Amino acid sequence: MKSNAVEMGLLFDFYGDMLTEKQKQIFDLYHNEDLSLAEIAEITGITRQGVRDSVVRSEAALRTMEEKTGLIARFRETEERRAEIHRLVDEFAKSPDFHHITNVSADRIRKIWFLSRSAEETEE
Repeated sequence: MKSNAVEMGLLFDFYGDMLTEKQKQIFDLYHNEDLSLAEIAEITGITRQGVRDSVVRSEAALRTMEEKTGLIARFRETEERRAEIHRLVDEFAKSPDFHHITNVSADRIRKIWFLSRSAEETEE
């Protein structure tokens, strides 16, 4: 029954606050703590079937939110573009052509490179 862990993690990170507190608790115990349905049922005081229903409903709700908003898809696209910009600037900075451009242009390229790197480093 476990869904893709990475997909569920992203969905929860982006949309988890849209779930009820109980749904968040059950989702976290199931996907992040890797507890069984029976263990979660014991902790939460509901039936195993109730836990399963909550997990299935939460996953469906998170997927529906992504289908409607597309935030994760846009996030991934932005990350791909940022990585490509970084790669191109890095490649250009290492080329012999880089030494023949004006100081203003070089400063702008350095700034783009720095901005693309700083976004990457803050994620780590």
